[in-house]
Amino acid sequence: MKKADKKKDLTRTKRLYRLVFAKRHPGVCRVCGCTMFNPCSNPEHGYCWWWDGAETLCSHCASLKIFNDPETEHCINS
Repeated sequence: MKKADKKKDLTRTKRLYRLVFAKRHPGVCRVCGCTMFNPCSNPEHGYCWWWDGAETLCSHCASLKIFNDPETEHCINS
């Protein structure tokens, strides 16, 4: 397995863990764990923003197109 594939698998595992076990806190995305100070980024769509009023889902996780885009980087400061 290539190093990039291992990183993707680890990232998928982290996302799944956060989705299943994470408590829903305002200001933290329940899928990827991003925050206002640690956003997701995509070259075409820019930084993420809050998709819901409770601030528990970011725009990049809410859109499957952006979420599955290989150029999307979740939590850029992590």
